[in-house]
Amino acid sequence: MKNLLWIVVAAVIAGGGYMLYSGSSPKDLMNSAADAVNAPEALEAASDAVGDAVEATEGAVAGAVAGAVDAASDATAAAAEEAAAAVTAAKEAADAAAAKVAEEAAAAAAAATEAAEAAAAKAAEEAAAAAEAAEAAAAKVAEEAAAAATAAEEAAAAATAEAAKVAEETAAAAAETAEAAVDTATDTAAAATDAVTDAATATTEAATDTAAAAADTATDAVAGTTEAATDTAAATTEAASGGMA
Repeated sequence: MKNLLWIVVAAVIAGGGYMLYSGSSPKDLMNSAADAVNAPEALEAASDAVGDAVEATEGAVAGAVAGAVDAASDATAAAAEEAAAAVTAAKEAADAAAAKVAEEAAAAAAAATEAAEAAAAKAAEEAAAAAEAAEAAAAKVAEEAAAAATAAEEAAAAATAEAAKVAEETAAAAAETAEAAVDTATDTAAAATDAVTDAATATTEAATDTAAAAADTATDAVAGTTEAATDTAAATTEAASGGMA
């Protein structure tokens, strides 16, 4: 089956080659084939024609192959040239791009440097302004502290003077109070002395009166007792004298 296919393909190629070689159309080939079938001479002529067509086809195929090889070589050479040109163009484009990138990088670096310098200058200015503000604030704080210290000293002096005045007044009041207390104590002591003297005098007088009364009472009692004893002795004597008689 495979061989049959190759035979058919070869026949088609041979027919095509013959058509190219003879310049006949497919209809002419069909008519020639019909005449060849009907006449043995035509068949022989057709066989010769097929052989010639095969040879022509082989030559055409060989030429086509050679042309294809040449075309392929030319195409390869052209492709190589185009590739080389493309490589050269790509290299040039890469070099140009690298140069452009370098220029842009240099410009960016310059811009960054300028921006950094501007930022540094601005920061220096701001730092100087901040330092001036800090100095002004420190001076203001020092002035306020000095004023506060002065006010505190004045307040302390006033408080000291007031305290001294109050202490003096308090001392004077205390002295007056002490003097009044001494006077009161003296008066109290004098009154107590008078009271004690009066009491002693009254007591002495009472004691004297009591002693005198006691003495009178004792004298009266002694006298009474003596009289009673005398009376008793007399009675006893009388009684004794009467009994003896």
